[in-house]
Amino acid sequence: MNASTLDSSLTSSIMNNATMLNNSTIINDSYIITNPLYLEVGNSLYRFNVNSSTCYGKDFDDIFEGFTGQFRDSNCYTYIIQFIIVLLMYVNVGRGKYWLLLFIASLTGVCGAFIEHSTIAVICQNKYKNTTFRTLPTLLLNELFWIPSEYSIPLLNLIKMQAFSKEKLARFMRFSILLLGIPFICFRFLIGYKRMTSGYLLDTDIRAYHGGAFGIMAIADILCTFSILYLVKKSSLDAKNNNIMNHAKHSSYTILIVVDVVSLFLSILEIITNIGPYKDDISNAYVIPFHCVKNSFALILAADALIFKYGVSVEKSSSGNNSYSNNNNNNNNMNMNMNMNMNKSNGSGSIMMGKNKSKSEGSSNSQKKSYNNYRLINNYSPSPNDNLPSLNSNSMGRSKYNNNNNSNHVANISPYNYQTYEPDNMYSGKNINNNYYSKHNY
Repeated sequence: MNASTLDSSLTSSIMNNATMLNNSTIINDSYIITNPLYLEVGNSLYRFNVNSSTCYGKDFDDIFEGFTGQFRDSNCYTYIIQFIIVLLMYVNVGRGKYWLLLFIASLTGVCGAFIEHSTIAVICQNKYKNTTFRTLPTLLLNELFWIPSEYSIPLLNLIKMQAFSKEKLARFMRFSILLLGIPFICFRFLIGYKRMTSGYLLDTDIRAYHGGAFGIMAIADILCTFSILYLVKKSSLDAKNNNIMNHAKHSSYTILIVVDVVSLFLSILEIITNIGPYKDDISNAYVIPFHCVKNSFALILAADALIFKYGVSVEKSSSGNNSYSNNNNNNNNMNMNMNMNMNKSNGSGSIMMGKNKSKSEGSSNSQKKSYNNYRLINNYSPSPNDNLPSLNSNSMGRSKYNNNNNSNHVANISPYNYQTYEPDNMYSGKNINNNYYSKHNY
């Protein structure tokens, strides 16, 4: 339909309502002519307005065309690809609370995106161009998925912080983050209720509610960041020479700063572009990049955790090789020193002969002969209850290592839960860093 086919009365009605159109707003001619109420905020037909981010420019003939057409929207595609990648990571390398929460965040995100864009595919069909929807319950129901999807980010940072300490500060921060979740949930349900009763996704009020919700997220993230920085600084002396711990810290710093900056700017821009004296001077378009990055937080954190796992694997492999080499050197030194001490006690000067003999006859014979020399020199006769001393540092180290395995000495590097050993203590059973050890798997 175009303007040339309309009668004069309808044309006059359109012209009378043309003053409602902003200079920057362009609306399909057929929509304006059919129903001028597309320009009225609060009416369900406002969904066809460009500022509603709902049905503008979407001419769907059926629901299937509408849903597949929504894949070009990054808010739809991002959640789908994020879920696929995080699922693959979780199945193959993910363990513990941290990875489980990442998986839940990606799962609820894709469910929320599916419900929201399916609703759009229905209400934006051509046959409903002039239909007013009084309520859209799916848009309120959808908040049950958006809440865990978005607030999982502060909870993930909380798990990171708890990996550094179990002190009073960690308990206080846990209480604070959970308490901040209450106003966040309230803002999200206000968004859902407004969407349900209005029949579209965005207007000035809904954007302001978004600003409040993102502000709560920013506060929670910043609190976690400062807590982690404080705890890391407190434990820096214990782990300053550990490459794995340094990698964990730098990784956490980078991701925490990105999350904090995005959440903070997203909240500020959502508020000032819709409320206050500058709302007409600053475009809502500045919000879009930050909002798109926010939608990918779960994928970013999952990639960071995977990179950390790779770094730990490299360090572990390098530590194993270095420890094996050092252990062999220590074994030779131990045998030589013991032979020297025994020969000195016996008044014999055949130090080199003892050393060469130990080397040539193999580890088993060396151990036996060294023990026999020790017994003869010191006039020692073992009783049936005595255990023969082991002179092989490999067997000593591995025995200690195996015993300590039963004592759960393996360090769980929270929040990623990867087993790692410090290079100089591969066989000593010593934890990498007591501050990173946790009784729980994160």
